[in-house]
Amino acid sequence: MDWLLYLLKVTTCMTLFYAVYHFLMQKLTFFSTNRLYLLSTLLLSFIIPALSFQVKSDQVNPGIVQAPKHEVVVTGLRSISEITTPASVSVGQITVTPQFEWQDLLNIAYWIGATVILLLSAFQFATLMWHTRRVVTKLGSLKIVHTSGRYTNCSFLNYVFVDQQGLDQETIDAVIHHESIHAIKYHSADKLLLAICKALLWFSPPVYFYARALEQVHEYEADRATSRQIGDTAYANLLLSLAVSTAPAPLVHSFVQNPIKARITMLFT
Repeated sequence: MDWLLYLLKVTTCMTLFYAVYHFLMQKLTFFSTNRLYLLSTLLLSFIIPALSFQVKSDQVNPGIVQAPKHEVVVTGLRSISEITTPASVSVGQITVTPQFEWQDLLNIAYWIGATVILLLSAFQFATLMWHTRRVVTKLGSLKIVHTSGRYTNCSFLNYVFVDQQGLDQETIDAVIHHESIHAIKYHSADKLLLAICKALLWFSPPVYFYARALEQVHEYEADRATSRQIGDTAYANLLLSLAVSTAPAPLVHSFVQNPIKARITMLFT
């Protein structure tokens, strides 16, 4: 229960830190600062509850009279029985029966949930790595993967997944430039950190708010860099033309990550 109490304190810290971000920083265009704030407060939320402050004093309050100390020497088991136990209790025959309490059930439920979330994240990571075997082009440190299906027009680490069907070369270049910003700024490291935090705090809403806020900041950073290359209006039209309704995989950065409206609004801010 000490572990669960610690996680509840972590949740409280995250709630307070996220409230500050939501009401004071969310609409600002200082994206790097916002990202730094979210990551640092996420780590602080785990550190602060672990700190313990103890005040020790050797001074004796003069108003309190200490009782004199006496030494008791016990010479046998019979003497212990007479001093510390009732006559009806036989020392040496005490049987302790373990009881299964509700705290144990809560602890088991927590670890089952954490294990399931962690296994799902591990499966998604393995699936992504399996798709990277299709690397056909290298562009500097980027590895371009031509694929279709769920992993399209998105990135993970330094892998960029592009679906070339129906896209002209100018659009493909814009998508690759956008995803390259995610790779350069190590946005995938943030996602992996959030995956671990979600496994530990799967019952806590603030960790999902943090994940969504960080993902938005990632997209804002990539959008700003790409729009400077092709123009705000052209880039906004490109976002709308590639918008899809299917949800992307949790670990990747999708070029058409929702909400599109918020990204376009921030683009012209």
